[in-house]
Amino acid sequence: MLRLPLLLFLLLAGTVAHAETAVVEVYYLPLAEAESAVRTQLSPAGSVTSMPSRRLLIIQDDAAHIEQATALLKRLDARPVQYRATVTISQGEQRSSLAAGVQAVLPGGWVRLTASASADSMSDNRSYNLRLQSGQPANIEAGEIVPLTTEVQSWLAGYGIVETVTLVPVTGGFDVLVQPAGGNMVRVQLRPWLRRLQPGMHGEGGNIAVAAADTELTIPLGSEVAIAATSADARMLGVALGAARASSGSSQLLMRLKVEQLP
Repeated sequence: MLRLPLLLFLLLAGTVAHAETAVVEVYYLPLAEAESAVRTQLSPAGSVTSMPSRRLLIIQDDAAHIEQATALLKRLDARPVQYRATVTISQGEQRSSLAAGVQAVLPGGWVRLTASASADSMSDNRSYNLRLQSGQPANIEAGEIVPLTTEVQSWLAGYGIVETVTLVPVTGGFDVLVQPAGGNMVRVQLRPWLRRLQPGMHGEGGNIAVAAADTELTIPLGSEVAIAATSADARMLGVALGAARASSGSSQLLMRLKVEQLP
């Protein structure tokens, strides 16, 4: 006779233990990402739903699991780190061999140069100042490609940019992505792209990724570093972007990067 009331008491106690509800506002994280993170901290009986119009999460579970979930969310839902990136793109005839100044080999056919090698004079220099936040790419349009050589035309044709009589105007550039890498270091990713243009219009057709020339490097905050394109698609990108400027029809592509963290 005592077993039944005891069982009812335990069932009721279990129900009460899971009756807590918390409503949490999400400030910076994508709402779906915040919801997924919270779900990993809940008990099997817990639940989380979102209210997109107000960027709210409604969490139901016992108090201990709710506290665990909200603590994780507080850590993740932080203001993204803000950066300023200065990128200088230099093109022209390299006056000395790059081989002597190579400090490290990077992915995608790029090398990192020593300070002395990066000081070589180039005929064309363009600087870009980007304000970006951690994990969000910023865009550099490096200029229009004027295919003066059959080599450039052949390379662009490999990306489907070709006409039977004349080449459709093309522009090229880079997406720049910066993320913290611990201490005073950041990881910088460069993703080159091409874009086919219609006469008098910009951005027609969307970007075409030159994925084989993607590269990344880890650099100290506030220090300028230099990289150069040396082979394959990275080299051809330099030739293409500098085709209208280089007197000999070839162009070395060199980039100087500096990233600073904003308050």
